[in-house]
Amino acid sequence: MDAINKDKFLILKSVKGFILGLEKILLTFPKKDILSRQQMYDDSLQLLELILKANYENNKVIKKSYR
Repeated sequence: MDAINKDKFLILKSVKGFILGLEKILLTFPKKDILSRQQMYDDSLQLLELILKANYENNKVIKKSYR
């Protein structure tokens, strides 16, 4: 059972690590590109939110709508 839970959140952990790394990179973006920086950060958080919803959803039809 523990192996199933570890596998279930593997993508989530990878995306979380990506976002944390992205935050460090985005700090070096110039001020003139602040809109691009904010858009990348918002998109990555939206991706994380969709992964969380898909992990906790039991209905397969609704899960497919997150694609």
